[in-house]
This record gives sequence, C-alpha cells and structure tokens, in this order.
Amino acid sequence: MASPPKPLLDPVRRWLQVDVVVLAVAGVQCFILANSTDRWFAWPVSPPISAAVLGAGYLGSIVMVFEARRARRWVDARVVIVSTFLFASLTLVVTLLHLDRFHLDNGRGSARVAAVAWLVVYVVVPPFVLWLLVQQRRVAGVDPERDSTALTRPARLCLFVEGCLLVALGVVMFGGAEWVEFWPWALSDLTARAIAAWMVALGTMLVLCAWEREVQRTKYALHSVGAAALLWILAVVRFRDSVQWDFGGAVTIVAPMVLIATVIAALRVTIDPALGYRSRSVARTSSRRS
Repeated sequence: MASPPKPLLDPVRRWLQVDVVVLAVAGVQCFILANSTDRWFAWPVSPPISAAVLGAGYLGSIVMVFEARRARRWVDARVVIVSTFLFASLTLVVTLLHLDRFHLDNGRGSARVAAVAWLVVYVVVPPFVLWLLVQQRRVAGVDPERDSTALTRPARLCLFVEGCLLVALGVVMFGGAEWVEFWPWALSDLTARAIAAWMVALGTMLVLCAWEREVQRTKYALHSVGAAALLWILAVVRFRDSVQWDFGGAVTIVAPMVLIATVIAALRVTIDPALGYRSRSVARTSSRRS
C-alpha cells in the first residue's frame, strides 16, 4: 500500500494565518502610507516610491500565504514556506546591518512602535520558520508523484530564467546604493538592500516553481508573483515623477509586465483545462487505463 503524502502541519497553517496579518500591516504602512513612513513605519523611507515598491511585495505576498493556509499537502505549500524563510532571513540581515537607521530611540511614538515590532518579527520569524521546516520534514509520509496538470516546458523555462535574473539583480543590489547607480530613482543602502531581499526571494520562488513543475504545487506562489508585479506597476505609476525615464525607468514597467504575462501563460491551464496541457504521468496513466 502506497504511503500517503505528507500533510501540512497545523502549526504551519496557524503561522500562515498570523503571517497574513503581519503582511497586511507592513503592506499598508509601505504601500498605502508611502508618504508617511517617518510617522508610521520602522524607518524613514525616501523617496516614497521605494516604500511603495516594498509595500507591493508585502501586499502581493498576502495572496500566496492566504491561499497556502488551505493546502492539505505539504508539497503544495512548500514553495511558499521556503520563500518566506529566505525573505525573512535576508531581511533580518538587512535590519542588523542598518539598525541605526530604525526608529528605535527616535521619532514619533507610532514610528517607535513600528520599529520595535519590526525588530521582534524579523528576529523571531527566521528561527521559527526554520523550526517549522524541520518539524514538517519529520512528518510521516512521502512526496507524491507529480501526476496532475503540469506547467508547460516553455513556461518552466521562462520562470527559471526570470527567477535567475531576479536573484542576480538582488545579489547586486545587496551590495548597496553604490552598486546600483543604474537604478531609476535614488536609493539608500538600506532601501537598496531591503528591495534586494524581495528580489532574491521572488527570484528563488520562480526557480522553485520551475523545479516543482506541477500547477497544484506552484499556483499559490505564481498568483502572488502576479499580484506583486501588478502592485509594483501601480507604485511606479503613482510616483512616476520620482522615476528617471531612461532605459532603467522603462524596465521598471516592462519587467513586471513580462512577469505577469509569464504567470498568466503558465497558469492558463487552470483557466481552460481544455487546452490540454497535462503532465506525462497523467498521460501515461490514461494510456494504461485505455
């Protein structure tokens, strides 16, 4: 008798429920209140467009976290949890490198509360999620065969290439502002590295989606990438006066559009199953039955 697939643990599910709230708060602080980070956020972000694109990442991530909490199999939430751990770990590094920039002992009371909350979250989350990953690995069960609708090869190739490019850009940006003079608006070392954390996490997520191959295992993450890319475009349009509209400025609009197009193309099988994109395992199973 075949072993059942590893279930998603209840502690992981509860953590995802809490994470929805954390992401929503950070998203509102950065995206909605981008002009008031000196009052409502953990550190003053200038220009506001930097806060807005950070907020795009937070709000976009709500989609995958909200959806993943309903997953029954571990493999269906794996990309989400691993990406969350990577982002939180990188953001903790950024925080510790620039702790003097945070409203921990200066600024308004609301900003100080935000700074303390930020520090608590990013000190606690990485080891806690790592503990969840260890517990999840110990659960009885197996990784099931990839026997449902598969991403097409062109879609997987696009996801892999785009993911590698995002990771490469994130690594460059992690070097600080002097490494990204090509960026179409002014960045401080802190904002460059904070955006870099998102780039690396999103890029890794795309690579993992290409590796997982199955729609069921990747759809939560891809929905989130599409949402974050759309919100990024809205942020750039909202603060377009801050953007230097040369080649780099154009890329800030075109690149997320390409991401959205890739996500739509990759997931169109979930919209119209009649298109006939099926995994080899499904095809083999059908042929045996016939």
